[in-house]
Amino acid sequence: MTFSRIHAPVGWTMLFVFLATGAYMRHIFPEAYEADSAVRFLYRSNHVYILFSSLLNILASYMNDVPLRWPKIFNLGSLFLSLSPVVLLAAFITETSIPSPTRPLTLSGASLSLGGVLLLVLSRRNARKD
Repeated sequence: MTFSRIHAPVGWTMLFVFLATGAYMRHIFPEAYEADSAVRFLYRSNHVYILFSSLLNILASYMNDVPLRWPKIFNLGSLFLSLSPVVLLAAFITETSIPSPTRPLTLSGASLSLGGVLLLVLSRRNARKD
């Protein structure tokens, strides 16, 4: 099973979710947390992480025709990258209302993005002709 076909739907869906979370923050956020700047910054940072992970998935959707050295590593990287926006959305929902330096879902989502990108790059076969 290849996970590479899931990047475009995940990426575009999460880009829409990014817009929805932005609308939520625009209309509900100012009254709810205007006095607490730490919470406001947590919401904004997690909001941008959703954008970041959705754009990485959209970009990864263009790797379908890339020659692969290790397809299993590519699939694992695709799985990691596909899960990252879901985890970051969960972090937006659950971790942002309480200011805390420990944010395990945010760390997990960012780590999945990093691991996914590194595994996708590692799995590629060198396309240069020697």
